[in-house]
Amino acid sequence: MIGLYVQRALTISLMFSLVFLAACGGGNTGSGTEENGSGKANEEESGEQSEAKPVTLRIMWGGSQERHDNTLKVLDLYSQKFPNVKFQPEYAAVQGYFDKLVTLSAAKNLPDIVHMDMAIMEQYVKRGQLMDVSSVDLSGLVDSKLLDAIKFNGKLYGIPTSLNGGGYIYNKADVEKFGLTPPHKNWTWDEYFEFAEEARQKLPKDRYGIQDLSRLWFPFQTYQMANGKGPVFPGDGTVHIDKDLWMSLQQLYAKYREEGVVPPPDKTISFKEGDPQLDPVASGAVLVTGATVASAGVVENLMPGKIAVVNDPTAAQGGGWSQPTLFWSVAENSKNKDEALKFAKWFLEDPEAGKIMETARGIPLNEEVWKAIEPGLEPGQKLGKEMLDVGREMGQKFYPLPAGAQDFEKVYLSEMEAVMFNKQTIEKAFDRIMAAAKDAEGKMAEVN
Repeated sequence: MIGLYVQRALTISLMFSLVFLAACGGGNTGSGTEENGSGKANEEESGEQSEAKPVTLRIMWGGSQERHDNTLKVLDLYSQKFPNVKFQPEYAAVQGYFDKLVTLSAAKNLPDIVHMDMAIMEQYVKRGQLMDVSSVDLSGLVDSKLLDAIKFNGKLYGIPTSLNGGGYIYNKADVEKFGLTPPHKNWTWDEYFEFAEEARQKLPKDRYGIQDLSRLWFPFQTYQMANGKGPVFPGDGTVHIDKDLWMSLQQLYAKYREEGVVPPPDKTISFKEGDPQLDPVASGAVLVTGATVASAGVVENLMPGKIAVVNDPTAAQGGGWSQPTLFWSVAENSKNKDEALKFAKWFLEDPEAGKIMETARGIPLNEEVWKAIEPGLEPGQKLGKEMLDVGREMGQKFYPLPAGAQDFEKVYLSEMEAVMFNKQTIEKAFDRIMAAAKDAEGKMAEVN
């Protein structure tokens, strides 16, 4: 869905209330002893637990009401198992959470345990505000390929809690009805565009095979990476757009707009993910579109039994992404690091905690937890896991919009919308986008 491409960074996931909610709980008394990272975080529950000193852990996260409710239940479970640990929880909807995090970061007052999203994590790592947890043994829970994808300069700064990923959903019922060649695992970008052209020949005039994604930077990054040209934001403070590749793709979309292969611009900008009337697939306007693990289930709920999943179109270097994007990180300023880290790892590996959370933080990393909860899940929740499985083979690392580049995203969107409505040329848009890229490089340097 479009939500994949407009940073969820900011995920996956942007359909929640923006009102900040504060849960009641005991204040952080600071009664826990200052730990030295000696490995107590990996202690098993034992008879010594009753002698442990009382500690109150501040913990903060963002997300949906389901995530809030389930997390509070998990905290209660942990306190039952470890009676010396109490929590001071704070939580909010996604954007409200990110805003609160910025404020606390500036005040150097992050909670002991903080919900981190891969889309924003690097800036907190570079400020030295997150604890290096590389010494924690995650073997058997997280495979080495995934671990490498979530490290910064070879170090781990949070315990991953779930898997996320991107792919494509399609209306399998109408693909069959109109006799179209269905998408298949590891289909190529050439096959993706062939599908679009075939759909134009076989669908009614007001229906389309694919969306016009020309105005969004993230799908171009996916296309550029698949073709071996690297990410738009490689993580070194630069912005990289391969001009020849970019021009050829934009010219193809321009041709498709003229020929009616993709929806007209006014329809494209009116799409709204998850809305029964405005969602591109659920509304019937489009047969195939990008999605995340979360958004795939939303559309399945809107049109039960009619949706199938496939990985992103691929080229020489694969395509799409599949990796953990949500973490429990421990604040570097925490006076309770060992207890905080102990909770973070327990959250990942404890079967009871996993059963309570279900998919409220994404697909569980712990396969045993997944097997335990799968029978009771709704079809939409299972669809997300299917998307991850089909995309894992050729999936790449997730590169989000970095801090300092938000204005670049806005310029990219506005300049390409002007192209879509024939208000400026593709060449002029490229020049202005690259000027915004230079500005973004300067701002990213300031942030870092």
